[in-house]
Amino acid sequence: MLPNYKKKAFNCIGAALLLSVAGFVLTLVKTPLAPMALPVSLSALPIFVLGACAFAKAKGYHWALGFLILTSLPGLFVLMLIKDRHPETDNRKGGGL
Repeated sequence: MLPNYKKKAFNCIGAALLLSVAGFVLTLVKTPLAPMALPVSLSALPIFVLGACAFAKAKGYHWALGFLILTSLPGLFVLMLIKDRHPETDNRKGGGL
């Protein structure tokens, strides 16, 4: 994987997951902030798609392949299972334990 896109992908996906969890928690808590649950949860979607597009680029594919994430779990499985066109090289010598 390309390291610069890999870092961007993991940062975006992590931020989107945090926003999703925050939105879910806001729906459970009975406070004046409860109406903010939907906007917080929906704001996670474009960030999640951006991270998926960066993940596709990190694996060496066109960025538009990241839009598969909109299909939820099937898209996530496809992105995780496609072959990496930029395999990381092992710089260690010896190859032993």
